[in-house]
Amino acid sequence: MSGHRPVSGVVQFSLVFSLTFENVCQAKDIISKGLAVKEFELKRKNFSQNGNWGFGISEHIDLGIKYDPNAGIYGMDFYVVMKRAGVRVGRRKLRKNRVGFRQRLTKQDAITWFEKEWTEDFAKVLN
Repeated sequence: MSGHRPVSGVVQFSLVFSLTFENVCQAKDIISKGLAVKEFELKRKNFSQNGNWGFGISEHIDLGIKYDPNAGIYGMDFYVVMKRAGVRVGRRKLRKNRVGFRQRLTKQDAITWFEKEWTEDFAKVLN
């Protein structure tokens, strides 16, 4: 779908694929297709306390992918990890330190960014 080669693994009898994007435009395009299925509406519970957010769709054919009888119909989960610059300070090996409170993302920061980023599509967060 995106031209990337997915990383795969088996977790408790289900197949998991993961894509990582360095190109922001390409990632935003795929997320926009997924959000179009959800009509650009997410619930407040879709956002975690540390600013990450995600949602799922039940049928992959809603994205415009052709139906393959051999594969059947499968759902997809989208999960977006939000970070500010400087998060590496807490994870590096040398001179590790705590990430400051003002540097961390909160749930409200992620909701505000989501509504601002997809304003042309009338994105909103429901209670």
